[in-house]
Amino acid sequence: RTMKKKSKSRKADASRTHATKHKGETNLPPASSSPQVSSSWPVTEIVFLAAVLIVISIVAVIFKISVLTNHQSLSDSFEETNGINKQKLQNRISRKSKREKREAFLNWLQRNGGVFHPIDFESPSKNFKNSSENGDSNIDGSSTDTEDNDGRDSSLSTSRVTLEEFPSFGGWGLALFVPRNFISIDNSQNQNQSNQNECRNSVDKDFQCINEPSGDTSPSILQPASSSTSNEKNPIIHHLDPLFTIPTSMILSVQSVLDTYVDSTSPFRVPNFEIRVHRILTNSFPSGPGLDPRRIMGLVEQDIVLGMYLMVEECQHHLYEKHVGSGGKDSYWGPYLDVLPQYLIPRLDTFSDEEYAVLGDTMLEAEGRRSKRLLEILYLGTKSGSDGDENTLQSIVREMIQTKLGSSIRPSDIPSSCFSFETFHRFVAIISSRAMVLKGVKHLTPLAEMINYKSKETYLHEMDPKNDDERCDTKAKWIPTPFDLYHTLSDDNSITVRSDRDVFADVSSIDHFKADGNAVIHLYEDYGPVDSSLFLQAHGFVPDENPHHCAIVPKSLLLPNEKSGDSSHQKNARHLFQALKTLKLVYPGAEVFDGIEDVCVKQNLEITEDGSTVGRKRASDSIAIATLLLDDNAVALETEGDSFPSWSVLKQYCINAINSGDVERIEIRCARYPGSDKLVRRVLRKAARALIREDDSGIEMVIDSGNDSKMDQLRSQLLEAREHGKEQLAIALQFRIEERKILVS
Repeated sequence: RTMKKKSKSRKADASRTHATKHKGETNLPPASSSPQVSSSWPVTEIVFLAAVLIVISIVAVIFKISVLTNHQSLSDSFEETNGINKQKLQNRISRKSKREKREAFLNWLQRNGGVFHPIDFESPSKNFKNSSENGDSNIDGSSTDTEDNDGRDSSLSTSRVTLEEFPSFGGWGLALFVPRNFISIDNSQNQNQSNQNECRNSVDKDFQCINEPSGDTSPSILQPASSSTSNEKNPIIHHLDPLFTIPTSMILSVQSVLDTYVDSTSPFRVPNFEIRVHRILTNSFPSGPGLDPRRIMGLVEQDIVLGMYLMVEECQHHLYEKHVGSGGKDSYWGPYLDVLPQYLIPRLDTFSDEEYAVLGDTMLEAEGRRSKRLLEILYLGTKSGSDGDENTLQSIVREMIQTKLGSSIRPSDIPSSCFSFETFHRFVAIISSRAMVLKGVKHLTPLAEMINYKSKETYLHEMDPKNDDERCDTKAKWIPTPFDLYHTLSDDNSITVRSDRDVFADVSSIDHFKADGNAVIHLYEDYGPVDSSLFLQAHGFVPDENPHHCAIVPKSLLLPNEKSGDSSHQKNARHLFQALKTLKLVYPGAEVFDGIEDVCVKQNLEITEDGSTVGRKRASDSIAIATLLLDDNAVALETEGDSFPSWSVLKQYCINAINSGDVERIEIRCARYPGSDKLVRRVLRKAARALIREDDSGIEMVIDSGNDSKMDQLRSQLLEAREHGKEQLAIALQFRIEERKILVS
């Protein structure tokens, strides 16, 4: 309405003005009043429009601020929620249970081509009827099936190798899960079940009265009534049965490292990787091949290169779990790394001064300290740093990590533990203890390296018809089998692992029971004819029973003491040196006699240095010759009741043979004379007693009474070390105990 009134007013003013002009009057307003007359109406409009615009602007600003505030609030809320989810995922990854890690690892194996060969076996009970009528199966692949065949119930079960934790072995091991009712028992004991009605929760008829366990049960509480011998039962796993196959894509070797960091087509190629690593290795191993592809690398050098590779993969895996959702990529080997030891394997070069002192072996101590120092120089360089940072393995590992991670992770986010010496040492020890050697090449094969050690019972014992008075009543013979018989490398470079023994589903084979009732059979493997000192150096454990273990007897205890000023002794020593050179028992070019070599003696008095060549016993021959020529007070063979020539006659025969230079004659007259084998055994026992006296004065009197107090003391210390988690100390004590067993016997 206001606008209409203004419009009418403007029309009236305009008509009046027009009429005046038309009459020819010059009625112009003064200059000062001219704007007021012509703009009186737009001022009101402008003010009004300005007010409207101001209001609109204020509303727009308020709206914009509101929108931005809400957007920021939503963004903050989203980031907070996303951060919480990331943190939850990180916490979940870091808190993965052992069961989750095991399942992830087994799934990873199968997803990438690993093959678990089925293991079929039959219930030992003819009338057995499984509680599961429909053939249930569990996550580990074991299943049962009931069929009716010609009116008879037969129960079959299928299982496969799986992973199980065995704390007494320090971690994982291979196992077979067997339904409880498939455990073989002695049926003659079934009649005892009628007397056990009061045990409503008893385990089974094959065990004495015990309550049903609520969880995993140790076999120590199981009391088997009786079981038949293994020869009367069929094994569930036969000797040489295939257990599983690992494809080449899941097997690590030095070639795997070169393909990743040297191959020109690899996205992770590190410049001059091969040249730099080769130079560092050959500096520390001058006679070794380094990375020369024309020669097979040494085992330690392979441990080092493979250890570097795993360091990078571990770093990538660790950072992925720490920065979940930030665009990084997990390591292909992540599930495998999760089941590898997270601690430093307690092998020899991890010992402290205290543990070396307990070990009491100067040779092993020197080897352990040398190994540790060598790894430090290789990885960190010399103390003076004269070689420069680029000439160390640590600098190369840094480049490998940066190349592998790329731009997904900032360098500042990479923890120093990724390239620390401690991490390097840990992975070198893992490779050293777990990689198998086939045709001189180390292969780190997931799952295959988790089979725990147990000696294989393939001994043939026979009575010695000429038993002497010092506990030599048996002779043990080892039937060797090649390692590659049970670890076959196929044309496609996959590896199939086979059982090196028959495995029976009987009470004695059970390690423990699972909560679901399945019996757990621990699967073992014999690592071959290896002395326990090698287990200590490379694997970080000492087995309780190792038929190949031997105790070092120093050469100083194998030769008679020289009498001062005895010219005949010096003359006979020259004869001895000549005989050893002729028979090639010492270096033929040697000019000075430095004595015979140290020997390593097994519990059955076999000498490792004798080797396995038929008709040749290098160490025994050396001891027999030295004793004959130098020991005038040796045990007189004529007092043994045998028709042997006198000691002086045998010695003269030997000297005459040496003067003749005839090899065969020297061997017969000086090394294989009548009673020489028995004499060598007595020399070894005498040396063993001397070693015991050094270890504990007066111990022989205690041993003769049938109670070795020193052994009891060592075992007590071993239990205490294990209770306090002192792994290196426990291993040192275990080695001492095994050595003493041999010396005492």
